[in-house]
Amino acid sequence: MIEISRALAYRFRAVLRRSLMNDNARAPLPIVHCRANDAGLTLEARHGEVAVRYQVDGAFPADTIAFHGVLLNEIEGRTDTPVVLEVTEPAKGQARWTERGV
Repeated sequence: MIEISRALAYRFRAVLRRSLMNDNARAPLPIVHCRANDAGLTLEARHGEVAVRYQVDGAFPADTIAFHGVLLNEIEGRTDTPVVLEVTEPAKGQARWTERGV
């Protein structure tokens, strides 16, 4: 299980659009790889020969998860509300968050 904020999802998606998808803004976002461990939290994505990485220092429970970048559109927000990302079975997962009390 990895936890990120809705605001982080918003900022990371914006960076992906401006940097990786600049040539083709209508193309789907690439796969996002999240890795958490005692060294920090990392979000990474690449498109062609260009890659973007966001690093948060700190100690996090160790886990790794990858998801389609389009999920960022669903979970993003302007608040620090946490989003829990977890693998439920091989090649499947779920994202949980609270929005307007639901």
